[in-house]
Amino acid sequence: MSTIGEAPTDTLFSSLPPNGWGEVATKRDLEVLAARTDPRFDVLEAKLGSMMATFDAKIRALQWIVGLLTVLVAAVLATLIAS
Repeated sequence: MSTIGEAPTDTLFSSLPPNGWGEVATKRDLEVLAARTDPRFDVLEAKLGSMMATFDAKIRALQWIVGLLTVLVAAVLATLIAS
């Protein structure tokens, strides 16, 4: 403490992990975690892609139905106005 002073010593000690170095993740820990989680994200990405394709198909079908209904309403209105 006499070499670097009390304030720097306090700063260094406050930077240590509170429960010891056994609680700190290593690069290997992170690699193992990535190896376990990456396949899960691949599955989620595939499911999301499938859901988006289904959603797009339903939106296109709804657009077609709305277009058809618009034409039918216009035809009925034209017939009513003409008579």
